[in-house]
Amino acid sequence: MPGTGNVPVIQFQLNNPGISNVTLTSLTLTASGSGNDNTGIGTVSLYADNNNNGIVDGGDTLLGTGTYSGNNGTVVFNFTNSVPSNGNKTYLVVDSFTGGANGTFQTTILS
Repeated sequence: MPGTGNVPVIQFQLNNPGISNVTLTSLTLTASGSGNDNTGIGTVSLYADNNNNGIVDGGDTLLGTGTYSGNNGTVVFNFTNSVPSNGNKTYLVVDSFTGGANGTFQTTILS
């Protein structure tokens, strides 16, 4: 996928069974794989996947964009987003690969 942007790598849903809204303020991701994440992934972006379809489109809200701190490094997103009481919210992490991307790339939620 060298040179390809907005490639979905993680879609996850947070469920809030409580009676009050919950505010999410940070997400930390870790990269791994045989490819060099620092040079192979130009940007990593976090979206609220408002229509739950697993792809970035006009209905989604960009919460943050960053880059990995190094090969097999981390990226931290700081933002404010609410999960409604007795409800859920779906999020989407996408990578934009550089033209020189080579190897395998994996993203994991650290915290």
